[in-house]
Amino acid sequence: MSLFAKSKELREKRGKLVKEAGDLLAAAHKENRQLTAEEATKWDALHAGAEELRGQIEQVERQIEAERSLAARQEQDPPSPGQPGQPGTDPEQRTRLERDAFRRWCAGGMNALTAEQRDVVTRRVRELPSEARALSVGTDGSGGYTVPDGFQANLVEAMLSYGGIYAAAELLPTDAGNDIPWPSANDTGNKGARIAENTQITTEAEPTFAQTLLQAYIYHSKIVRVPITLLQDSAFDIEAKLTEWLAVRLWRIINEECTTGTGSSQPNGIVTASTSGKTAAATTAITYLELLDLEHSVDPLYRANASWMFHDNTLLALKKLVDSDGRPLWSAGMAVGQPDRIDGYPYAINQAMASTIEASAKTVLFGDLKSYKIRQVRNVQLVRFGEKYMDYLQVGFLAFLRADGDLVDAGTHPVKYLAQAAA
Repeated sequence: MSLFAKSKELREKRGKLVKEAGDLLAAAHKENRQLTAEEATKWDALHAGAEELRGQIEQVERQIEAERSLAARQEQDPPSPGQPGQPGTDPEQRTRLERDAFRRWCAGGMNALTAEQRDVVTRRVRELPSEARALSVGTDGSGGYTVPDGFQANLVEAMLSYGGIYAAAELLPTDAGNDIPWPSANDTGNKGARIAENTQITTEAEPTFAQTLLQAYIYHSKIVRVPITLLQDSAFDIEAKLTEWLAVRLWRIINEECTTGTGSSQPNGIVTASTSGKTAAATTAITYLELLDLEHSVDPLYRANASWMFHDNTLLALKKLVDSDGRPLWSAGMAVGQPDRIDGYPYAINQAMASTIEASAKTVLFGDLKSYKIRQVRNVQLVRFGEKYMDYLQVGFLAFLRADGDLVDAGTHPVKYLAQAAA
């Protein structure tokens, strides 16, 4: 069975579970009542099954996208023949040598690399800007390793798979860490005018200009200590494990500060930077009509590319809402690559947002989430501590990168929030 066929099969199975859960809600709405205890248990079980299938669908479709990207890259960059005495000329050979060099470096440092591997690493470092070269080669005590393309891609993919602000916002990679003033303009308050024939035009109307300053705060993963015995074990995939460990750690801190950061010596989080669109009538509940009010508080221009953002616990509450005709607001994406939706708009799960629907909590965001910019300076840098933990027969690894985030808003408010009523 092809991956496309497998994705279609899984989505159809999920669609049946979702429809059955929706029928339970519709029946209760028609009778103007809440779900019974038995129905609620069944509804929870149906959605648990749907969530399990969603995870399988994401894995299959991520593989489809990875193979599509690889095929496109191979089509654009056909392998060039290698030349004697020039190791790594062939892209595939160079990638293999980079990965082998990375694994050997993890286990034994720069001294463990072969001459051919050193040549590949040196060539890669020379391609970087001068600031990135300083700590990329040399002895273990004085430098790190600029990770291979494959490791970097896997790390970014892992961070994206966790969702949150990192996946929903626009990522802006830069080569240098200097401040970036991001300009914006607001001309929504101006309109043209009618004038009589042969009359001089004397009126002027300038748009309002603003700028958002993106800086480069330093984030690190904290040190990961790995026993030498594991590093020397060929069955241990150090690249996969480091990807998992470092991605989760970096994602958690960046996601948290780009969601609720104060903007003072840290990113201005999207919740902090957004504006009020609706205040719920209740402290612990959200209604369908309140979500509609939030939607329409955002200008139609931004609604064209809008999406929701909320905590997974909030999603559970929203899945139980129905519209005025008894139809669930939540709908599952049925076509390959199509996301699930709330009232027709896709959504992003962000575990850094309010986890409980409670008094004064900002529980739901809506708008053009791509208006939030995450600036990242170059790629992740990985540092190896070859001697510091040697008395424990362990090697330490630490990843760091520089990033910042803010919402670009010239006064048109592309993202708004729903807040619960105050106690």
